[in-house]
Amino acid sequence: VEAHLLSVQYRMHHQIAAFPSWRFYNSKLRTGVHPEERHPLTSDYDFGNFGFVHVDGLEKGAKGHSKANLTEASCVKHIIESINCEPDDIGVITPYSAQVAAIRQELRSLPGHAGTQVSSVDGFQGSEK
Repeated sequence: VEAHLLSVQYRMHHQIAAFPSWRFYNSKLRTGVHPEERHPLTSDYDFGNFGFVHVDGLEKGAKGHSKANLTEASCVKHIIESINCEPDDIGVITPYSAQVAAIRQELRSLPGHAGTQVSSVDGFQGSEK
């Protein structure tokens, strides 16, 4: 069976896709959505189209091997409050199911944010958010 590389991806932001393209695909993976087609977030923070934020906080073990960081969950709520876009357009990705629960708990107090998707990395697999 001959292998074929699907060389154009449409889901990741081009700056996020640059690493796997270089590391795993010999820089052959291209982005089908060009930067000018992605609308920057408007908020109190200068994130552009996406953002990574370092938060000092303590992870606590929860059920099984999962972990939660309540300081991070509070920070997520604060950032989401400042973003000027529809809640359905916001996706929060975290590696732990306990953190998913902590963030969802924080967001319950924000009006209209029932549509904000908070899920694990696996939960976003195949998603276009």
